[in-house]
Amino acid sequence: MPGAVAQALAEYFVATGERAITERGRFTVALSGGNTPRAAYELLAADPLRANLSWSNVFIYFGDERCVPPDDERSNYRMAREAFLDAVPIPSAHVARMRGEIDPGWRPTSTPRSPRRFRRGAAVRFSDARAG
Repeated sequence: MPGAVAQALAEYFVATGERAITERGRFTVALSGGNTPRAAYELLAADPLRANLSWSNVFIYFGDERCVPPDDERSNYRMAREAFLDAVPIPSAHVARMRGEIDPGWRPTSTPRSPRRFRRGAAVRFSDARAG
């Protein structure tokens, strides 16, 4: 991702987050995986963008994940964690990773960190979703 595009995306992420937190008290976002958004995510890990968002009010979901464990180099969760999640003060309970290590044919009866669990049974309204 060219630098100007990554910068614009990171700034948009923070502006959208600030607006959602002001209006609704939380920023609920679904991230894209792959390597395309990495540069933008890395900018979120550094000041001034890192300091401009109330990370305790941010809730992260993933729009997709590969069928790999979370520490696999192909994992979208790992990429996001290394690019910015480990560097920002977001509570770990606010990051709902997809369990890519589970057999894709397995059908859960409940998901431990589903959007409904974060919202105490209510449907989640996403503030933003990023596609790669």
